[in-house]
Amino acid sequence: MSTKLTQAKQLVAKSKFKKALQVVKKVTPKNNLERYEMLEVEASCHFNEKNYSFALVKMKQAQTFAENSENKTKTLNNLAIISEKLNKKDEAITYLKQFLEIDGSLKSVKQRYMLVTMAFLIDDYATLEKYAPLLINVIAYGTEITLMLAHAAIKSQKHDDALIYLSRVSAEIKSEGILVVSQKQVVDVLNGFHDIRAFENESSLLQTLETKFKHEKWFAVIESRLSTIEHVKTQQLENLSSDNTFLNNENKINNPIEKKPKYQIDNVIGNSRKVVRAITRLKIEMERMGAFFHKKLLIDENDGDVCIRYLEESTSDEILMEAPTKCMPFVKDYKFTLGTDNIIVVSAKKTCSIPMPKTSCIC
Repeated sequence: MSTKLTQAKQLVAKSKFKKALQVVKKVTPKNNLERYEMLEVEASCHFNEKNYSFALVKMKQAQTFAENSENKTKTLNNLAIISEKLNKKDEAITYLKQFLEIDGSLKSVKQRYMLVTMAFLIDDYATLEKYAPLLINVIAYGTEITLMLAHAAIKSQKHDDALIYLSRVSAEIKSEGILVVSQKQVVDVLNGFHDIRAFENESSLLQTLETKFKHEKWFAVIESRLSTIEHVKTQQLENLSSDNTFLNNENKINNPIEKKPKYQIDNVIGNSRKVVRAITRLKIEMERMGAFFHKKLLIDENDGDVCIRYLEESTSDEILMEAPTKCMPFVKDYKFTLGTDNIIVVSAKKTCSIPMPKTSCIC
């Protein structure tokens, strides 16, 4: 290594960046390694002087002379840091992916954390879901990363995945309390449960936190919204016990083909008021346990046959109906067949322990 290059490195170590730039420009490199080190010194000086654009140019030049894996990963790491300073998060993510292709071990947790954090900030959930799971069991990052994955799952409407992630952090809160999870993260978990309609989980966690946090404003807000939901659901079930819930005679929906009148409660319609009431009660109970039904879904009963329809044409990709396992009947009691026009037909087996209509189909 040349004397001038050594001197320039020493000046960088002493934070004398302008002087180091003057010295390094006098270096005549003898090989690729010295070219790499000379350009790296220049990039470092520009970076510390906050000249990030110049630093990026010099680090890209240094990259062309990085021949061993250590220098390659070092350069990619620096390129990611500089790109992030320039608010070029997409480029920074690309450099960090290249870094992890060379070294994807747990030794590179800082780079992996930097990658998933930036992916989260720009809503790149595919990258987050690919690179984040390895960090879940790293104590320094586990809770934060798990909540990021939960948020991504909610945004992607993967509610079952979100419930798994949120339940993991909820268990930590219940066992360790605020020692490992901040109040902000506690609120994030509660809000996450609420977003996926996991009201039982939300209520259970809130009860655990009551002794320590009932004086906090956020606690009162969440307690109030849960109370409102419980009141609405209870009122709905109470209303179903009365025939007044059904549309009166002048508002009954008459089918032009059939003479039988139609009765309707919300998005459940049928020619048997008892069946309509039973289906509506079941729907409400399932929603209490975290099920989701799109507001434009119509559950249509006709002489014991039940069909689920969407009320308008749509080319968008969205979830129409979703239910956690605890809401589902025993699948072994039913058989599924493909009927005409690609309709899935569900029928009860002879040994079925749960009553259901003669035939159900998903249209």
